[in-house]
Amino acid sequence: MTLWEYIEPVSLPPLNGKQAINMLNDLVKAMSDFKAPLPPLGVWRNVNQAADYLYSIKDDRISRLLSEYEEVNVMIRNESLYPAHGDAHRGNLIPSSTGWRWADFEDVSLMPKFWDFASFIGNTALFHGLKHAVVQSVLQTIVSQDQPSFQFALKARIIMAPMTNLASALQGHGDLDFAQAQLERANEFLVILNNSSLWD
Repeated sequence: MTLWEYIEPVSLPPLNGKQAINMLNDLVKAMSDFKAPLPPLGVWRNVNQAADYLYSIKDDRISRLLSEYEEVNVMIRNESLYPAHGDAHRGNLIPSSTGWRWADFEDVSLMPKFWDFASFIGNTALFHGLKHAVVQSVLQTIVSQDQPSFQFALKARIIMAPMTNLASALQGHGDLDFAQAQLERANEFLVILNNSSLWD
């Protein structure tokens, strides 16, 4: 596996949920076999930068999210870390002459266990709930594994998305409506994560 290759996009039938999850499993396996040195918590640096900016914004919703961030920011530094794509959502799958391929490896780094799984379902869970078929498929994939680690990874990823998108959008570099929609849903979703198990 290498982290860079030029791909010429082609037209392919859309991936269904099962195919996408199979690709996610293949990606996670490939990353676990990647032995070259990687920086720790690479993608999390974006969250730290976003927090620095958002502390200046007076908004109760942002303040609640920053409070969650502060707790996770301490905990994430004590997690065991593993090679991860860093931003493994469906938008980073591109069609090529050899089939669908993962793209956007700029955030590859050492991240908490299950980070790529959490990235894959983060927005889907946020906007469509935990009962969504893709979310349930991922949960079933890892149900016999380390549940607390996955729940932590999902919480961190849910915090990351609105923080980084909102900071970028407020500085004129993103979709503000989408970032605000993420923010609205994130605080409600985090209450659920903090008070129950995903497998209840």
